Amino acid sequence: FFFLMIRRPPRSTQSRSSAASDVYKRQQSTWVREADATEVRVPIPYDKNSDLKQEYPVTDKEIWDILQASEPVEAFCENCNQKVIFSKNIYLRTWPKYLVLALQRFVFDDWVPKKLHANIKLPLDHVDLSFLSLPPKRGDEFEIKEEGKMEEEEDEASKVDKEGLESLQNMGFTENRCIRALIANGNNVEAALNWLFDNAGDESLDLPLPKKKVNKGPQGPAVSEDNVQIIQGMGFTDKQARRALEKTDNNVDRAIDYLFNHPDDIEDEQAGAPAQEAKHFDVESQTARYRVVGSLLHLGSSVNSGHYVCYTRKGDHWIYFNDEKVYRIEDPPVGKGYLLFLERKD
Repeated sequence: FFFLMIRRPPRSTQSRSSAASDVYKRQQSTWVREADATEVRVPIPYDKNSDLKQEYPVTDKEIWDILQASEPVEAFCENCNQKVIFSKNIYLRTWPKYLVLALQRFVFDDWVPKKLHANIKLPLDHVDLSFLSLPPKRGDEFEIKEEGKMEEEEDEASKVDKEGLESLQNMGFTENRCIRALIANGNNVEAALNWLFDNAGDESLDLPLPKKKVNKGPQGPAVSEDNVQIIQGMGFTDKQARRALEKTDNNVDRAIDYLFNHPDDIEDEQAGAPAQEAKHFDVESQTARYRVVGSLLHLGSSVNSGHYVCYTRKGDHWIYFNDEKVYRIEDPPVGKGYLLFLERKD
């Protein structure tokens, strides 16, 4: 689970009316958003004046320093009815069994999408992400609700043209950013592309889209019979499928993840005993230490073409996957991947 925490800097650094100052004295200064996710987007440092076609080394410390740094964001504050500058930080509240690091290798240089050929020097057996732990809630923090806007965005997202979405994603834009661009431009791909360029600096466009909420009746949350059958097809019982869907708002992907990460619940139900909350969501019993178990690479110098290969860990060995070619490899170039798969070291 991710927390996107945005804090307003001290009032002395702000320029605003006295009325706004009064509002901040009465209210507080933190905007917190929470989202379900198992992927962390990781920026890659690069020199705009260098030849981006050349490979260059990057240490894991450089990556983590960028990831945990605060970023200034201009956003509208409903509490003071005006735009103010916030500082944005990303934290993790709980540590999933498997975590994906999405390295941002595709960037825009003078509005031209380019690929970064950074080789990340990452310790494969020990990746400590404890610096991303969500800090204790401060007394001056509160959550800004945007229910109306989120519900409207949720309805529009279901109407997005799939082919247009795929076209924009192939140009290097993130899925959430592309969906919002198509919503804003009535599914017109060309207009959406121009909109993306005009709003390239707006990081809020990459925030997770709201989840579809399921109406709850007196017997608990309704579940889709089709979703129950999908989960049963993976070997789970009807009771386990329904329980998982009830706990995850009828979301199949989250329900399957819940079942795989809550073996205690499954064993208790099979034994006929009341299910207990799994310890995986007790943050104090979790570890933030991971090891790299997979890397997905894009071969090619251009963002418009190339080939994908994968390296995965099996026991003490690494296996190379390239279409029908599969063999063991001694020194995999994991640091050149754009998706890194981490496994929690329990």
